[in-house]
Amino acid sequence: MSKLPATEWVSEDVVVPGLAGMDENRAYRAMDLLVEADIAGAVQEPLFFSRRPIF
Repeated sequence: MSKLPATEWVSEDVVVPGLAGMDENRAYRAMDLLVEADIAGAVQEPLFFSRRPIF
């Protein structure tokens, strides 16, 4: 998923308890940081499989 639809999804389609608003630029930077830090997929793979039913 690209970053733009991800920020739209969080802002418009889901309810995140405790999230009053979201700064898209910070979200983009956080996503970039996660991708750079997770070259081996140690974060991405378990996250995908834990949330696969909602996709």
